[in-house]
Amino acid sequence: VSRDGRIYLHDDTNRAPGLKKALEAGQYKSLTIAFPFNDPRLFVQQRFVLYSATKLLAYGDERAIHVIEETKGKDPLHIRYVAGTDDYDKVVRRCNVAVSVYFVLAEWGGDGPQVVFPDGFGFYRLRFTSRNSSRSLKQALDYVTKFTYGRIAGLPLELSLDYPERSDSTGIRRKVPVWRFLMRPPERFA
Repeated sequence: VSRDGRIYLHDDTNRAPGLKKALEAGQYKSLTIAFPFNDPRLFVQQRFVLYSATKLLAYGDERAIHVIEETKGKDPLHIRYVAGTDDYDKVVRRCNVAVSVYFVLAEWGGDGPQVVFPDGFGFYRLRFTSRNSSRSLKQALDYVTKFTYGRIAGLPLELSLDYPERSDSTGIRRKVPVWRFLMRPPERFA
């Protein structure tokens, strides 16, 4: 969790030097991104996950969940529970929701917005477990698509962290990190 507004890059093998350079240009506080498709179902994935301190214990989605059970001397078992069963509901209650958002880098050029691929033709991934960030993404997409007639592919958005106050499960208000997606052209936008 970033407490200082800094965007952290996890790239131990240095596969994304272009992404690192773009983060450096924004002082690790903002990044200009674009989504590769108009349909969010193609670039936003949500999964249930349960981790111990060292390993994945369960994973799944709205259709089924898989629990990984160790077996002595053999490969672990992946036990599948189908949605709508008591076992599925019990496991899901222990899980977190992990969100992966796939994106590309974008720039505002002299001729308008551009999508750029400094690390090769592929996507980067933003990971989070925050329902507040999920809502922020949905609200940003809903807002932008009202003006673009449903088109979002290739539109530059500024990605940054904000710290609004939210109530936790006990009702106590706290400042929490929330991903913010904002369309912000470098010049006046008309």
